[in-house]
Amino acid sequence: MAGFSLTLLRHRLAAARDLARRPRPAMAPPGRPEGRLIWAHFGTGVSSAGVRFVLERLRRTHPDLRFVTTGQGGHPDLTAAPPPDATAAARAFLDHWSPNLAIFSGGDTFPAVWSEALSRGIPLFAADVDPARQASALVQEMSRFDAVLSRAPDPRIGPTLEVVGPLSKTPVPPSTNATEMEAMSERLATRPVWFAADAGPEETALVLAAHRRASRMAHRLVLVLSTSDPKIDTRLDADGWQWCWCENANQIQADTQVVASRPGRRTGLWLRLSPITYLGGSILGQGAGMSPQVPASLGSAVIHGPRLGAQAADLEPLRDVSATWTVRDADALGEAVEKFLNPAEAAKRAARGWQATSAGAEASAYLVELLDDTLAGIPA
Repeated sequence: MAGFSLTLLRHRLAAARDLARRPRPAMAPPGRPEGRLIWAHFGTGVSSAGVRFVLERLRRTHPDLRFVTTGQGGHPDLTAAPPPDATAAARAFLDHWSPNLAIFSGGDTFPAVWSEALSRGIPLFAADVDPARQASALVQEMSRFDAVLSRAPDPRIGPTLEVVGPLSKTPVPPSTNATEMEAMSERLATRPVWFAADAGPEETALVLAAHRRASRMAHRLVLVLSTSDPKIDTRLDADGWQWCWCENANQIQADTQVVASRPGRRTGLWLRLSPITYLGGSILGQGAGMSPQVPASLGSAVIHGPRLGAQAADLEPLRDVSATWTVRDADALGEAVEKFLNPAEAAKRAARGWQATSAGAEASAYLVELLDDTLAGIPA
């Protein structure tokens, strides 16, 4: 073959092998944001949800906080690869991120990283861990942590370890304004209320039909309809409903039958005021936009359709204690609302839901308190 050189081919193959063996430069991590930063590592063997929800609660109290997360879970702020457990890598990681404190969960261990962080005076916490399953050399630095919230005792760790069990995996409910809630509560004090959360345009007619049926039993019943339907005002007018937007309590009159809202607007308010919540999107939509555990944790009886979508897993602990009610059409939804207008029936379901969603709440509250106290001593 003209132009073929076996020597040149061998040289090129050797060069290719040499190039493949060379360490490739790692992608530069994103820059560290300004302000106070928490590093959270989500380790193996546990759900990252517990720590993520603790971080969300901290963010509400400390809006300046930023987070970088490593491991098996993500967070809306920043994610990074965890550092290899070697002194040089630990120094590079901590030099770059300079966290104000760090939280570790799950079964991953970082003796070298922990040692370097402790030498820098970085407060360290562990939660949802079981150090008794690890060799002493892997967990001995935990005795110098600020706190270790463990699932089981381990005498090697010493007084920093407390057995508190797993953290709560119930999502943090949307917040609300206390003054607005008081005003709305006074306005609706004598009227029964139910909340259809995040219903899409395809469900507007269904929810209104259910409301019409339930209103025959309770004439002063108010539906709070949170919907993305762009024609909701036209639909409500055409059907002859007395309605208003939910801008403030004064807009709700004695004859108001429907209070319209957009998804995300005053959701925390309505979840706290409505003893009955329907998860919109779960009958005709693509799935519920809200975890059923959120209204259940606030004492609301939960009604849903068969299409939970991404929220299906969150239904399991509620289904196990019969805390929710499944419906498949407008008639069944209206019938369920009628059923829960009975205070005793609604209270029974709500109590089951609260019990199912309160597991781990004490451990989570304790961790939030520990972290909050530590942050109080770190200048913003």
